[in-house]
Amino acid sequence: MAKLLEMLKTHVLVGDGAMGTQLFAAGLSPGECAEEWNVSHADAVKRIQRGYVEAGADCLITNTFGGNRHALDRHGLGERVEEFNTAAAKNARAAAGDARTAGGDGVFVLGDIGPTGAFPEPMGGCGEDDFRQMFLEQAEALAAAGVDAFIIETVTSVEEMRGAIDAAREAAELPVIASACYDPTPDANTFRTMMGVTVEEMTRAALDAGADVVGSNCGGVNMRDMVAIAGIIRGITSKPVIIQANAGRPEVRGDATVYPETPEQFVQSAGDLLTLDVRIIGGCCGTTPEHIRALAGIVRAR
Repeated sequence: MAKLLEMLKTHVLVGDGAMGTQLFAAGLSPGECAEEWNVSHADAVKRIQRGYVEAGADCLITNTFGGNRHALDRHGLGERVEEFNTAAAKNARAAAGDARTAGGDGVFVLGDIGPTGAFPEPMGGCGEDDFRQMFLEQAEALAAAGVDAFIIETVTSVEEMRGAIDAAREAAELPVIASACYDPTPDANTFRTMMGVTVEEMTRAALDAGADVVGSNCGGVNMRDMVAIAGIIRGITSKPVIIQANAGRPEVRGDATVYPETPEQFVQSAGDLLTLDVRIIGGCCGTTPEHIRALAGIVRAR
């Protein structure tokens, strides 16, 4: 299999879509540990991922968003980091099967590293090295299980982003994708993370720490907003950019959070991302295989 970074020089890759909302649709209960499903409901996880491959995804993200020990401890499952991450990588590889990317290689498996839920100093007690230690065990397990790259996503603080990249670099010589989560500011003129970090600040921090691919996912934004975010990132670096948008800005309806965009609405701004030379485009919360199928159609017709 050609290396991911080599492929990105010549091809735009289609990412997969949401895992969390798809797991809820499959029966995951609120508060239940999604990563435990890699073991107890492996067929359901593989079914979701296989749906994305069949829709045209070139990359599958492992079901390990909360697979670090700090996050798993909240479920009383902190001792099962290696087990869950290993199973997740095997599930994704099995779901990919013999499918080929647009460039002729097998579907890439990206080892997902999500936030710990801990706060950086001075609000919390965690510095960059504390985060590195929290992530290292997970990164090592994913690398040992054979992922093609790491994807660090939905991060909101510079300290956690740097710590996660440091851990990934220490764990293995694999490409590192760094994706942060932004919301529009009240004046709608720019975007910041929950911790107040701008797109420029986070992107430069990730690049300085050694990220190979930088970008954004999730947040209180839609694909149109992601075009603006991608434009800011592209003004900073010529390195590959990744964008994974929700199916619209999240809306609270009763007790539920809803992502309202149809597949057709979701891809309306995809062409603008291609114009900005975004190299990986996928979906985040609320997206389904049909969203990814529509996206793949835009990318393949490019």
